[in-house]
This record gives sequence, C-alpha cells and structure tokens, in this order.
Amino acid sequence: TDPVIVCQDFTLELDDNGVATLDPLSLLDDTMSTEACGFDVATADITEFDCSNIGTPTMVTIFVQDPSGNIASCSAMVDVVDVNGPVLTCPDDQVRESDPATGTYTVEDFTGLATATDGCSATPTIAQDPAVGTELGVGSYTVTLTATDDLGNMSTCTFNLQVDFLGVDENELSNA
Repeated sequence: TDPVIVCQDFTLELDDNGVATLDPLSLLDDTMSTEACGFDVATADITEFDCSNIGTPTMVTIFVQDPSGNIASCSAMVDVVDVNGPVLTCPDDQVRESDPATGTYTVEDFTGLATATDGCSATPTIAQDPAVGTELGVGSYTVTLTATDDLGNMSTCTFNLQVDFLGVDENELSNA
C-alpha cells in the first residue's frame, strides 16, 4: 500500500550566514499523512536555500518511500525568510577628556569602531545613541550601537564611555 501524504506550506528561516537546508519531513502534515511502517526514505527536489530565495515562495516536491518500496509525493510552497539581525561587535570601553573650558565632551562618531556583518545584506547600517554631537558632562555613559540590515532586522550592542575632566587648576606638585 502506498503511503498517504499531505503536504503543507512551510516558512524556512535562514541562518546568520544567509543559508538554510530544508528537512523534507517539515513539509508533511503529520495529522493527515499516514504510513503504517514509517518512511524509509524522504527527499525533496529542492533542499538548499539562500538569500536569493527571500520574497519569492518556491514550490518544493517531497518524495517518500516506505520500507516495502511503495512511494508517494506531494508539493508545498516554501517561503524563505531572514529574521536574523546583523552580527554586531562593539568597540571596547572608551575614555575621553572633557573640554577644559566648558567641562563637556562632544560625542564623536563611534560607528566606525564597530563591525557589522549580515548573511543577506552587504552593508548593514549602524546608528548610535547618544547621537554624534551630543554634549555630555563628566561621568559614565552607556553608548548603544544598533545595526540594521536591508530587511529591517536589527541587533544592538553597548559599551561604556567615561568622560573625565582634566583641568590645569587642579594639579598639585608634592615635595615627596
């Protein structure tokens, strides 16, 4: 007796490298598919997917064979998605001196010190908070960097920014 299989559409998520391998059995509707002896072989005509498959559902046909050699097939649509944000690496903690005249520090662009890679986007964008040009007083601050890929997936990382004050009037020379 041939196996009775019913396929169902499936959403396949790509990994951080922008690739995925489809398990053919993930297309089977377990409640509607029956085979008393189980499946000896299960394969599909397409199993490898990448970023080029995003946005265009792909028709995949699955073929199964039971231990007695009986076969069956069905087809389903596979929708490939990228749900992973870029892999973002923040710089080490930073120490900056405030302006002696104003006692403030103007936040610089730290995005060039970070790295962001993504399996499906060649150049993820990186933004920072506090923004470039923000005036900060002496103290410790958390800087948050956010990388966004072409599909809107985001990742964040943080590092510490220490703003110190070095004034000429506060130096003391000791005879010791």
